[in-house]
Amino acid sequence: MLYRKLITIFLVVSATLSYGQKTLSEYTIKSTLLEQIDPLSIPDIQAYQRSKFKNPRGKGFFSVQMLSNEYNRVYRLKGTGDLFLISQRLNEEITNNWDKAILEYREVFTPTEHGGYNRYEKRLDGADFKAYIFFTKDYKLSNANFISYQNKKNGLTLFITYISNSPDEVKIVTMRDIINDLKIE
Repeated sequence: MLYRKLITIFLVVSATLSYGQKTLSEYTIKSTLLEQIDPLSIPDIQAYQRSKFKNPRGKGFFSVQMLSNEYNRVYRLKGTGDLFLISQRLNEEITNNWDKAILEYREVFTPTEHGGYNRYEKRLDGADFKAYIFFTKDYKLSNANFISYQNKKNGLTLFITYISNSPDEVKIVTMRDIINDLKIE
């Protein structure tokens, strides 16, 4: 067991070092719309959503471990209970072939082939970034929404999970605003 953990740690460190990408903890993320929070303030994401989203939409709450480390940060949309988990992606497939990889992410996180679900998807291309917003419309699967984001200046690739109970039209505006407001240094 210890042997497997050591090998896993070695492979992760080797991949990171050989790839040469800085970790998310080495970047500063600035946003006037988000406030970074301590994930320990949300020990149970399911209970948090039950308390913040009194009339939940959809079939169920999204379940993910909220954590902050060198590759992940947790934020709250100011003035709301909405959460953002911003995670760095180091996988060479998504960093070097972003356009193809986001289509794969879309299929994994927002499947539509079963159940007649509809997906919202939108590509955004700014001077410093490219982004892809996607989620299953009308909360058919959960209250999770997703953004794949790549900074053109430094190559940082992020996968952003947005947990919200807002109507689709509100989520779309919020996600666009976050992407346009995000500054990475």
